[in-house]
Amino acid sequence: MSFQFKRGSPSDDALLTVEPFLWLLKNAEIFGHPDWKYQPKFGPSASRGNSVELAVPLKLLHGATRDEATYKCRQDFLQRIEKESAENCDEKELREYDNIEYFINQLYIAIDSDEFKKLGLGKLISTQTAHRADIPTPFGPRGCLGYTDFKHQKKGKAKKYAYWDLKTTNSNRLEFSENHQTQLGFYADVSECEQHIVYVRPHTGLTPGGKKSTAKGWAIYTLTDEQRIRAKSKRHARAALAMRLYSMGWDAAMAVSMPKDMSSFYWDDQARKFAKDIWGLV
Repeated sequence: MSFQFKRGSPSDDALLTVEPFLWLLKNAEIFGHPDWKYQPKFGPSASRGNSVELAVPLKLLHGATRDEATYKCRQDFLQRIEKESAENCDEKELREYDNIEYFINQLYIAIDSDEFKKLGLGKLISTQTAHRADIPTPFGPRGCLGYTDFKHQKKGKAKKYAYWDLKTTNSNRLEFSENHQTQLGFYADVSECEQHIVYVRPHTGLTPGGKKSTAKGWAIYTLTDEQRIRAKSKRHARAALAMRLYSMGWDAAMAVSMPKDMSSFYWDDQARKFAKDIWGLV
C-alpha cells in the first residue's frame, strides 16, 4: 500500500505512543478512510500557551515590561479564541486569560535568572525554526518535521547557535518529561546545536493562605548527551511503529489499537463517538 503523506512530527509520535487509536483517527485519510478523520482539540490552554510565547521576543528584542507583555499576550489570546473581550469568555477561557499575567511573571523571572544566563545565550535570532529529517525504519524512511520556539546566537561565537523551547503548564510538577526529551533530541540531531527547555506555571508567589511562597514557578533544563541517545532510540522505534501501522492497513491497525484513557484531555465527544462506533466503548 502506498501513502501520499508519511511525514510525522515529535508531537504526532507522542500521540501515537499515548493514544494510538486517536493517532489512527488523525491519520485516517492516509489509510483511505477520510470519514473517520479526527483532529484532537486541546481547548483554550493551547491558545494561551501560544500567546505566552509572544512575551519572549517582546522582552528580549523590544524590552517590553511585564505589564506591556501581559496586555499584548492577552489581546493575542482573545484573537486566537475569537472573543472580543474577556467579558465574552467562558469559565475555562477566562481562567487562562487571567493566568497569562502569572505565566509571564514567572517567564520574566526565569529569563532574568542566573540559571538562564548560564546557558550562554546571545541575541535572539529567530522564532519557530523548522527541523526536518527522514528517519529510517524497516518499512522505509519516515519524514519528520518539528519546530523549535527560539534560536539564539551563542555569546561570543558568531557561527554557534543554541535553541530553547517554552512549555507552559498548569501542573505543579516542572519535570523534564520523556516526550519533551524525545522532541528536543530530534532537534539536537538535526541542528547539531544545544537544546534547552523552560517550563513556567501560573504561580502567584503566594501560598493558598496568602503568605509568601518559596515554591518556584519555573524550571530550566538542558538536554544531556545521555538523554539525546535515549531520545534517538525512541524516535526510531516510534517511526517504525507508525510505518508498521501504515503497512498493516486500516482494519488490522485498528484491531491492535484499542482506546486507552477516554477521560484524558486528548478526548472530546467526537472522539468518544468514534470509539463507540469502532470499538463499542462508552
